[in-house]
Amino acid sequence: MQEEKNSHHVVLESGEGEDQLRFHVGVSDEAYQRAIELMDLEEGTISHDRRTDLFFQAMKETSKENREK
Repeated sequence: MQEEKNSHHVVLESGEGEDQLRFHVGVSDEAYQRAIELMDLEEGTISHDRRTDLFFQAMKETSKENREK
């Protein structure tokens, strides 16, 4: 139950048209905050594919931090 309170439901998209995929994922609070930081560093409009890439990057970075603790 504690993990549910510390997670965010995010819908990520990749591709377009018939090739479009939607991922419904639960993201830890740390990964969510890191993804926001990464998006703030981007200039201009962020595409759905780029947003998805940034969320996956944030999840990867924060999972490494958790393993080191």
